[in-house]
Amino acid sequence: MKVLITGSEGFIGIHLKEHLMQLNYDVYGLDIKPSTSNNFRVVDILDYSSLLFYCDEIKPDIIVHLAARIDISDDDVTDYSTNIVGVQNLINVSENISSVKRVIWTSSQLVNKLGYIRLNNINYKPTTSYGASKAIGELLVKTQVHNKEWTIIRPTNVWGPNMSEHYRKFLSYVNSRKYFHVAFSDIYKSYSYVANACFQIEKIISSNAVFVNKKTFYICDYEPIEVKNWVNRFAFYFGVKKPITFPYTLSFLVVNIFDILKNISVLKRVPITKYTFQNILTHYIIENRELHSVTGDLPFNNEEGIKITSKWFKNLN
Repeated sequence: MKVLITGSEGFIGIHLKEHLMQLNYDVYGLDIKPSTSNNFRVVDILDYSSLLFYCDEIKPDIIVHLAARIDISDDDVTDYSTNIVGVQNLINVSENISSVKRVIWTSSQLVNKLGYIRLNNINYKPTTSYGASKAIGELLVKTQVHNKEWTIIRPTNVWGPNMSEHYRKFLSYVNSRKYFHVAFSDIYKSYSYVANACFQIEKIISSNAVFVNKKTFYICDYEPIEVKNWVNRFAFYFGVKKPITFPYTLSFLVVNIFDILKNISVLKRVPITKYTFQNILTHYIIENRELHSVTGDLPFNNEEGIKITSKWFKNLN
């Protein structure tokens, strides 16, 4: 089976490529970033003619669409053209290539505000331009894909080896004992260890259409993490003391001081923003029974993921 991955050089894309090749899929990739990988092309999905040419040349059976602009900024939603125009381009291409049977469209949990979990609906509640751009992308898929099977996936916070600079900074703060917990209460979240995410995506690729076609799934581990314990386990494997915990009021004060210092240009970067603070304190637990029935149990538990990621981070540094 030929699988084409857009955004193949991103965090999830690199892991998914390796996972599928281990299972003997015929894997192809495209990205705006260069790569030495086999079966790879440099293609911007905003370039319709190049996208059409490459997809028609490969004639994939499955497309996994990961390419996106993923940062959260104050830019207007129209500035996230990769997430809107790029989706429209790939819809047009995939609808007209006969070999394509199914496309897996990657969206985001941020099509709704943090902690607000809804599936298979058009009542989106994004609070960022990034989230709004992903909601528009979902609507394009739901209204304009007529000839192909489709599945929308909404990854939650995905972590693991080779994760983004944002998460590397988080681990460096833990390792250097600059990280602090921001409240005494337990906060539970449905996070996604990257190897488990790739396992779930492959199961969606290989499952019968009756189980996945025209479905929306959150991609996350089936057991939520408790944030303080999750961070403390990283500290344990780094060989440092677990982070101290500040009361909510003190944490709130510290975050606002950082915000003021950034606004008056005393600091260019701050270790925690108001958005991050709100994110940390927001519970979200996703009941993923339908996806679990498709995939079965995941290959890695939380402790195994932390151990593997800690080893990667220590080798990196």
